[in-house]
Amino acid sequence: PRVGANVAEALWGVDSELAKKTLCKCLLDENNRVRGNATVGLHLLGDQKINWYVRRLAKDSRAEFRQTAVWVIGKVGEPDFAPLLEELLLDPSQEVRQSAEKALNRLRELSSSKNHTGPQHKLQNEDGTRVSDDGGHLHQI
Repeated sequence: PRVGANVAEALWGVDSELAKKTLCKCLLDENNRVRGNATVGLHLLGDQKINWYVRRLAKDSRAEFRQTAVWVIGKVGEPDFAPLLEELLLDPSQEVRQSAEKALNRLRELSSSKNHTGPQHKLQNEDGTRVSDDGGHLHQI
């Protein structure tokens, strides 16, 4: 599972058909981390089905998949996911509820500090380095 998650993360920002096909295939993986990293990767490629992917994770019967949905939302920082996080505040899992609250607070912080230079996605890699996607070009910041 760790290898699959690392492969999906390594494809973040790789704009090719092979990368997109691989990330789509990862969405079918049985591991929540693989699916989560694939969802972030597809988001960075501008996949219009991101809402569906995240909702599918959030509605899964397994708490670790719902937890992954919250992680993805926090990672991509899209305010459109706030209502879904509010739903997850009522999740049966305490960990999911707590993470949903933190992610919702993060979205609020991002929303209040957003500058007006246009959309820009900032992510943090597992090693702590930050990556910025400013219109399709990923680079270390």
